[in-house]
Amino acid sequence: MADTLRELRDAVARLPGGRALVQPYISGDVYAITGVSCNGELICAVHQQAQRIWPPRSGIIAHAVTAERLPWLDLAVERFLREFRWDGIFQLQFIRRDNSFLLIDFNPRLYASLGLSVAAGANLPAIWLALLLNQPIPPVDYQPRVWYRSEEHELRALTFELRQGQLGLVAKALAPRRKRVNAVFALRDPLPICASLHKLWRRLSRRGLSSYTKAVE
Repeated sequence: MADTLRELRDAVARLPGGRALVQPYISGDVYAITGVSCNGELICAVHQQAQRIWPPRSGIIAHAVTAERLPWLDLAVERFLREFRWDGIFQLQFIRRDNSFLLIDFNPRLYASLGLSVAAGANLPAIWLALLLNQPIPPVDYQPRVWYRSEEHELRALTFELRQGQLGLVAKALAPRRKRVNAVFALRDPLPICASLHKLWRRLSRRGLSSYTKAVE
């Protein structure tokens, strides 16, 4: 990210070939709608609001919560998906500024925070599988105020807030919540978190070795 024209020129100059696609920075909150679409119909949709992202100004969801449904936005999403003739699971991401929603990303695939939709009551993989098998789908709704945490991104985001002196925010974020699902950690399935910790250890080991090499040089 660049805040001035000089920073922008310097950033582009460091890129291979000295060329880049430059986009304006738009401040606001990250908002997402996830769900399943089939034959031009929005079968179900779950709204979620990011509480924290990583990196702080231009990152992806580290902590989020399901939000109340906005029916008019669902209609716009349905028209968008019908135009693309998309069938299946999806995620649309927006920058929310007051009552304006600016579309920034379309993920026509499984996405990182899928567990939040499932925990809130909308089991998107099961719904899509039932549609593929021509099984009847009952009306699907979801529960607002269900929380989601991406452990790796949340740890980095909270470390940043701690360095900014936001002790109260960090303490509130670390407080247990009954309705919260994690991206990786689950007591019934500990292997994914072990794999994540191993990946983190390897990354830190490489950085440590690189720092040691530079110090020796």
